[in-house]
Amino acid sequence: MLLAHSVDSGDLLNLTNLDSVVFDPVLALEMLAITVAGAVIGALPLSVRIAHTQPDALMRG
Repeated sequence: MLLAHSVDSGDLLNLTNLDSVVFDPVLALEMLAITVAGAVIGALPLSVRIAHTQPDALMRG
């Protein structure tokens, strides 16, 4: 109901206030660090399993 009212009134799609959007380098670095940490943590279990598998077993598939 509130979303429908915002869309009807034009508040949700109000693009006239874009001049207040500024680039924050600290926030960008934090987002980059979180993304890299998530990728590393996500790949860790598979890479550990591959590291403990014998090479000939990996070639057999």
